[in-house]
Amino acid sequence: MRTIAIALSLGVFIVFLVAAAFLMRPFGYPTPPAEGYVMMDDYIIENAQPETGANNVVTAVLFDYRGFDTLGEVIILFAAVTGVGMLFRRQSFDRSAVKREEGLGEPSASPPVSARGANYV
Repeated sequence: MRTIAIALSLGVFIVFLVAAAFLMRPFGYPTPPAEGYVMMDDYIIENAQPETGANNVVTAVLFDYRGFDTLGEVIILFAAVTGVGMLFRRQSFDRSAVKREEGLGEPSASPPVSARGANYV
């Protein structure tokens, strides 16, 4: 029963893959003008340099036309890298500072908040 389900799933996947390959447009040919995509492409290609001052159309689209989108992606990437860095950092924890704060060890010359907070900074 399991092999039949696997074979059937694989067969359906292959049928969809072949159908998608035959229904694709040739590489490099845009959609028909009736859908409006070609008009937008032509507008950006013709007006990118005068409107943005960038000589490269890709740079103009990335940083000027879609600037806020790019800024959002950079913020998300920064947050992800910061989170991973916080997960994998080595944390040294001074137990003597906690003992001094709780009154279990020798008295501390500094207030308890700064004794504990100094370990986290």
